[in-house]
Amino acid sequence: MDFLHDVLPHIFGGVSALLNIFSYQFKDMRRLLFLQIASSLLLIGQFFFLGAAAGALTNLTGILMRIAVYLRAKKGLLPGEKEGRSALLSPWAWGFASLFLLVAVFTYRGPLTLLSPLSMVFFTFSVWHADPVVMRRVNFFLCAPMWIAYNIYTHAWMGLITDAMLMISILVSFFRFFRRSRRTPVPPAS
Repeated sequence: MDFLHDVLPHIFGGVSALLNIFSYQFKDMRRLLFLQIASSLLLIGQFFFLGAAAGALTNLTGILMRIAVYLRAKKGLLPGEKEGRSALLSPWAWGFASLFLLVAVFTYRGPLTLLSPLSMVFFTFSVWHADPVVMRRVNFFLCAPMWIAYNIYTHAWMGLITDAMLMISILVSFFRFFRRSRRTPVPPAS
Protein backbone atom coordinates (compact mmCIF):
# COMPACT_ATOMS: atom_id res chain seq x y z
CA MET A 1 0.00 0.00 0.00
CA ASP A 2 1.41 3.38 -1.05
CA PHE A 3 0.78 5.92 1.71
CA LEU A 4 0.99 8.97 -0.61
CA HIS A 5 -1.55 7.62 -3.10
CA ASP A 6 -3.70 5.25 -1.07
CA VAL A 7 -3.97 6.81 2.39
CA LEU A 8 -2.92 10.48 2.49
CA PRO A 9 -5.45 11.71 -0.11
CA HIS A 10 -8.28 10.19 1.91
CA ILE A 11 -7.05 11.78 5.14
CA PHE A 12 -7.08 15.18 3.41
CA GLY A 13 -10.48 14.36 1.95
CA GLY A 14 -11.92 13.27 5.29
CA VAL A 15 -10.94 16.44 7.16
CA SER A 16 -12.10 18.51 4.20
CA ALA A 17 -15.43 16.67 4.31
CA LEU A 18 -16.01 17.61 7.93
CA LEU A 19 -15.29 21.29 7.27
CA ASN A 20 -17.41 21.44 4.12
CA ILE A 21 -20.41 19.65 5.60
CA PHE A 22 -20.27 21.75 8.76
CA SER A 23 -20.03 24.98 6.69
CA TYR A 24 -23.65 24.71 5.54
CA GLN A 25 -24.86 24.86 9.11
CA PHE A 26 -23.95 28.54 9.25
CA LYS A 27 -26.53 31.02 8.04
CA ASP A 28 -23.88 33.76 7.80
CA MET A 29 -22.30 33.72 4.32
CA ARG A 30 -18.83 34.82 5.54
CA ARG A 31 -18.52 31.98 8.05
CA LEU A 32 -19.75 29.50 5.46
CA LEU A 33 -17.15 30.75 2.96
CA PHE A 34 -14.32 30.70 5.52
CA LEU A 35 -14.88 27.01 6.25
CA GLN A 36 -15.19 26.25 2.55
CA ILE A 37 -11.83 27.95 1.89
CA ALA A 38 -10.19 25.74 4.53
CA SER A 39 -11.91 22.70 3.03
CA SER A 40 -10.68 23.57 -0.47
CA LEU A 41 -7.08 23.83 0.75
CA LEU A 42 -7.30 20.22 1.89
CA LEU A 43 -8.98 19.15 -1.36
CA ILE A 44 -6.05 20.54 -3.34
CA GLY A 45 -3.84 18.12 -1.43
CA GLN A 46 -6.26 15.25 -1.97
CA PHE A 47 -6.47 15.73 -5.74
CA PHE A 48 -2.74 16.42 -6.05
CA PHE A 49 -1.87 13.07 -4.49
CA LEU A 50 -4.49 11.34 -6.65
CA GLY A 51 -2.98 12.91 -9.78
CA ALA A 52 -6.26 14.67 -10.59
CA ALA A 53 -5.14 18.03 -11.98
CA ALA A 54 -8.64 19.32 -12.79
CA GLY A 55 -9.78 18.82 -9.20
CA ALA A 56 -6.66 20.41 -7.71
CA LEU A 57 -6.71 23.47 -10.01
CA THR A 58 -10.46 23.86 -9.67
CA ASN A 59 -10.11 24.01 -5.90
CA LEU A 60 -7.20 26.45 -6.11
CA THR A 61 -9.28 28.76 -8.32
CA GLY A 62 -12.23 28.16 -6.00
CA ILE A 63 -10.21 29.47 -3.07
CA LEU A 64 -9.46 32.69 -4.94
CA MET A 65 -13.13 33.06 -5.87
CA ARG A 66 -14.30 32.44 -2.30
CA ILE A 67 -11.81 35.00 -0.96
CA ALA A 68 -13.24 37.57 -3.39
CA VAL A 69 -16.79 36.67 -2.35
CA TYR A 70 -15.78 36.87 1.32
CA LEU A 71 -14.36 40.38 0.75
CA ARG A 72 -17.47 41.30 -1.20
CA ALA A 73 -19.71 40.14 1.66
CA LYS A 74 -17.60 42.15 4.09
CA LYS A 75 -17.34 45.36 2.03
CA GLY A 76 -20.58 45.29 0.06
CA LEU A 77 -19.39 45.46 -3.53
CA LEU A 78 -16.10 44.97 -5.32
CA PRO A 79 -14.67 47.54 -7.75
CA GLY A 80 -16.65 47.60 -11.00
CA GLU A 81 -19.86 46.30 -9.47
CA LYS A 82 -23.02 48.36 -9.18
CA GLU A 83 -25.63 48.24 -6.46
CA GLY A 84 -28.72 46.17 -7.27
CA ARG A 85 -27.31 44.52 -10.40
CA SER A 86 -27.60 40.83 -11.09
CA ALA A 87 -24.71 38.45 -10.47
CA LEU A 88 -24.80 37.89 -14.23
CA LEU A 89 -23.64 41.50 -14.71
CA SER A 90 -20.70 41.31 -12.31
CA PRO A 91 -17.32 41.49 -14.04
CA TRP A 92 -15.87 39.57 -11.09
CA ALA A 93 -18.30 36.66 -11.45
CA TRP A 94 -17.58 36.47 -15.18
CA GLY A 95 -13.83 36.69 -14.50
CA PHE A 96 -13.90 33.75 -12.11
CA ALA A 97 -16.23 31.76 -14.36
CA SER A 98 -13.69 32.33 -17.16
CA LEU A 99 -10.85 31.11 -14.92
CA PHE A 100 -12.77 27.90 -14.25
CA LEU A 101 -13.33 27.46 -17.98
CA LEU A 102 -9.57 27.91 -18.53
CA VAL A 103 -8.95 25.20 -15.93
CA ALA A 104 -11.32 22.97 -17.93
CA VAL A 105 -9.40 23.62 -21.14
CA PHE A 106 -5.92 23.12 -19.68
CA THR A 107 -6.74 19.99 -17.67
CA TYR A 108 -8.98 18.30 -20.25
CA ARG A 109 -8.35 14.54 -20.35
CA GLY A 110 -11.83 13.51 -21.42
CA PRO A 111 -15.44 14.61 -20.78
CA LEU A 112 -15.44 13.65 -17.10
CA THR A 113 -12.53 16.00 -16.35
CA LEU A 114 -14.84 18.88 -17.31
CA LEU A 115 -17.21 18.19 -14.41
CA SER A 116 -15.28 19.84 -11.58
CA PRO A 117 -14.52 23.17 -13.32
CA LEU A 118 -17.99 23.38 -14.90
CA SER A 119 -19.66 22.79 -11.55
CA MET A 120 -17.70 25.75 -10.22
CA VAL A 121 -18.94 27.98 -13.04
CA PHE A 122 -22.47 27.35 -11.76
CA PHE A 123 -21.33 27.76 -8.16
CA THR A 124 -19.65 31.09 -8.99
CA PHE A 125 -22.86 32.70 -10.18
CA SER A 126 -24.88 31.21 -7.34
CA VAL A 127 -22.51 32.45 -4.65
CA TRP A 128 -22.20 35.86 -6.35
CA HIS A 129 -25.98 36.12 -6.19
CA ALA A 130 -25.43 36.33 -2.39
CA ASP A 131 -28.65 34.48 -1.60
CA PRO A 132 -28.03 31.46 0.65
CA VAL A 133 -31.16 29.72 -0.68
CA VAL A 134 -30.02 30.04 -4.31
CA MET A 135 -26.51 28.89 -3.43
CA ARG A 136 -27.80 25.82 -1.62
CA ARG A 137 -30.19 24.91 -4.46
CA VAL A 138 -27.50 25.21 -7.13
CA ASN A 139 -25.15 23.15 -4.98
CA PHE A 140 -27.76 20.50 -4.32
CA PHE A 141 -29.08 20.09 -7.86
CA LEU A 142 -26.01 20.86 -10.01
CA CYS A 143 -22.66 21.16 -8.26
CA ALA A 144 -22.74 18.24 -5.84
CA PRO A 145 -23.95 15.71 -8.45
CA MET A 146 -21.22 16.86 -10.86
CA TRP A 147 -18.57 16.53 -8.14
CA ILE A 148 -19.90 13.09 -7.20
CA ALA A 149 -19.37 11.89 -10.76
CA TYR A 150 -15.88 13.47 -10.86
CA ASN A 151 -14.96 11.88 -7.52
CA ILE A 152 -15.98 8.46 -8.80
CA TYR A 153 -13.90 9.04 -11.94
CA THR A 154 -10.79 10.06 -9.94
CA HIS A 155 -11.30 7.50 -7.13
CA ALA A 156 -11.62 10.31 -4.58
CA TRP A 157 -13.77 8.19 -2.26
CA MET A 158 -13.78 10.68 0.59
CA GLY A 159 -14.86 13.34 -1.90
CA LEU A 160 -17.73 11.11 -2.96
CA ILE A 161 -18.79 10.66 0.65
CA THR A 162 -18.33 14.40 1.23
CA ASP A 163 -20.62 15.40 -1.59
CA ALA A 164 -23.26 12.87 -0.60
CA MET A 165 -23.12 14.17 2.99
CA LEU A 166 -23.08 17.73 1.66
CA MET A 167 -26.39 17.11 -0.05
CA ILE A 168 -27.82 15.82 3.24
CA SER A 169 -26.36 18.83 5.08
CA ILE A 170 -27.98 21.20 2.59
CA LEU A 171 -31.35 19.51 3.15
CA VAL A 172 -30.91 19.86 6.92
CA SER A 173 -30.00 23.54 6.54
CA PHE A 174 -33.12 24.14 4.47
CA PHE A 175 -35.19 22.63 7.21
CA ARG A 176 -33.40 24.59 9.96
CA PHE A 177 -33.17 28.00 8.32
CA PHE A 178 -35.76 28.34 5.60
CA ARG A 179 -38.72 26.10 6.38
CA ARG A 180 -39.45 27.91 9.65
CA SER A 181 -39.26 31.34 8.02
CA ARG A 182 -42.14 30.51 5.64
CA ARG A 183 -44.61 29.85 8.41
CA THR A 184 -47.11 32.63 8.83
CA PRO A 185 -47.68 33.82 12.35
CA VAL A 186 -50.95 32.81 13.93
CA PRO A 187 -52.88 35.85 15.13
CA PRO A 188 -53.59 35.85 18.86
CA ALA A 189 -57.05 34.69 19.92
CA SER A 190 -59.44 37.51 20.72
